[in-house]
Amino acid sequence: MRIFFTFYFGILVSCSSGEFRNAASSSIKIGNEQNAEAEVAEEDAEEEITALPPAVISGSYLVCNDIQQHSETAVKTSCFLEKDGQALKLDFQESDIEVHNRQDQLNIIEFENIDGIITIIFSPPLNADINISIVAVGGVPIPSKDENQPTFSKNIDTSEFDAEHQEESPTPETEVTADESEDDIDLTPTEAKELDCSRIGLPGHWLKFEATSLDASVAFCIMKYEAKNNVGYPASLAIGTPWININQEEAGRACESLGEGFKLISNQQWMSVASQIAGLDANWSGGIVGNGNLIKGNTGAGTNQACEADRDDSRAYFDDECYTFEDGNISYRRTHALASGELIWDFSGNVWEWTSTAVDPNDKPLPTGNNYVEYIDLEGGSASMLITELIPQFVLDSSWGAAQSIGRYYPGLPGLGGILRRGASFTSFSEGLFSARLDDEPTDLNAETGFRCVFSLSENL
Repeated sequence: MRIFFTFYFGILVSCSSGEFRNAASSSIKIGNEQNAEAEVAEEDAEEEITALPPAVISGSYLVCNDIQQHSETAVKTSCFLEKDGQALKLDFQESDIEVHNRQDQLNIIEFENIDGIITIIFSPPLNADINISIVAVGGVPIPSKDENQPTFSKNIDTSEFDAEHQEESPTPETEVTADESEDDIDLTPTEAKELDCSRIGLPGHWLKFEATSLDASVAFCIMKYEAKNNVGYPASLAIGTPWININQEEAGRACESLGEGFKLISNQQWMSVASQIAGLDANWSGGIVGNGNLIKGNTGAGTNQACEADRDDSRAYFDDECYTFEDGNISYRRTHALASGELIWDFSGNVWEWTSTAVDPNDKPLPTGNNYVEYIDLEGGSASMLITELIPQFVLDSSWGAAQSIGRYYPGLPGLGGILRRGASFTSFSEGLFSARLDDEPTDLNAETGFRCVFSLSENL
């Protein structure tokens, strides 16, 4: 079965100085033309429909999740229109969506729209072409397609999905083999070796991280942004504030819900990324490793809140209301450079991030207690965690500390916690990239902790 997603856009918008506003605007303006408010009684004359100018959506494209089994009789998918790494906030309603099997319209069982990301649950016939179309936006009908109304489409090959669900009484859970997991993320065997994170098959932006040491090579896909709640699934999107008030166990399950190979980031992976960041000139305020301080992001900068990212990586500076700018205090820039040239957002600051790593709460690196400790003051590691699992050896050898915004260690009391958080939050005044806490239980949650998912073909990361 091949699922065809086709969006026909003829959207009421307001365009001024390059801004995009959705059809929820009370007045409609294109160029110098002004239309009346879009509240027309049923008996009134039909209001003129104006097509969305192509320049507004130039460079945008449709992103859809793979089709998923929702129940024995229903499947689910979610889609959105993306431009420059950000989902456009379009006011879709259930009445705007039609699902067809050739000429027959199918029943939508459930529909949800969160900031323009639509989730549709429906009951399709197997082995048949399904066409999903948007016929209106915000309840406003879309006129017939012409050259001024672009078509956005994405084909999803679900032939393996069909094969898995041909039984008379299919079940939601199906064993996935290694080969099937590669297909699920849209990778051929050759591409799997190269780990093409741009074709991971999920909404949002994922980065490929690579590092080579004397004894091993590391490669995995990592969320560019802290995870956002996309109708119950974690998504790497600039839009929206981080998914918080979720405990470590729930965060792990959320990442695994994305498919085989997806997991909550481990401390080993976290340290690989953070160590590379600390060794690059671009991530130091003085422009040279060790000169000035390690860029620390939204940590104690006066926002008193977790901020949205910006789809424009150059706008990584911010004010106390989270508005983004191209210039500011470099110490608080929210992006770090990777060796690949890619930029990752909020690896230090904004919100703490859960890792999948846990240590014996009775065997934490010393000293323990409810207070922050400088890494250079640690008495030693433990059988559960070496000091170099919290801070790289080259940082220890350089005797860097709070003055270089390296971050500190908060162990918590012996016998309690043991779940590792990394990266600090918006309230962390003296923290930085290598900040770490071990005072949490796996079921603890708070408004300053989120998470980030990774994808790896290796079980050893």
